[in-house]
Amino acid sequence: MVAPNADCTGASVTSELCCYGALMACQKLKERMKPIKDAMKKYSWKELIRLSNQASIDLTASHMASLLDGVKTYDIWVANLAEVEIDCLTGEYRIVRVDVIEDAGKSLNPEIDIGQVEGALIMGIGFWTTEKIVYDKSSAQLLTNGTWEYKPPLSKDIPDDIRITLLRNAPNPNGVLRSKATGEPPLCSSISVLFAIKNAIYAARQDAGHNEWFQLNGPVTPEDIRQLCLCDASEFEV
Repeated sequence: MVAPNADCTGASVTSELCCYGALMACQKLKERMKPIKDAMKKYSWKELIRLSNQASIDLTASHMASLLDGVKTYDIWVANLAEVEIDCLTGEYRIVRVDVIEDAGKSLNPEIDIGQVEGALIMGIGFWTTEKIVYDKSSAQLLTNGTWEYKPPLSKDIPDDIRITLLRNAPNPNGVLRSKATGEPPLCSSISVLFAIKNAIYAARQDAGHNEWFQLNGPVTPEDIRQLCLCDASEFEV
């Protein structure tokens, strides 16, 4: 259920507050049922609930969790290393490999957290590469208004080799059940792909005798790569 005055969802805090709210609600239920439990010599969960119900104990509980409710903030660390190959003639590129190590605290479910990291990584790659928004300079009309012009990442945009590692032995003393959020940090770290493309372009420019600094804004498209490589047909050899 969602409270009408729920907190904001920024900085991946939603999962944290939902888990904290559930824990606090469970604590309230335990306190209500404690007199029944203490009076029982032996009990099963089913029997405890039956007797609590007979005693007209409210067996529903809620808790409004917020960042002002004892939930402490913390830093999340992630390292991302990307390897790319570019075609100087066409501007096409291939993400050969991406290695990510994420500080997830004591992960509650490593498989889910790794899936979160993978999804955020691909979303970020799209943000820095294929998903370029273009407006008409005179009319301000959105030109990339369909899938023919606007390109979200698809299967061929996924790196050939993705290796996700969760940092070991790093419980989070400030997090719910010692875990950490896994949504936004890997998305932010996906900028390593943009930097890898820039380094590849710089290497191509050096081969062509251009050593000067150049500006590379994201998202970077094959057209941008082709133009920035400064390849000239007169330099080609048969």
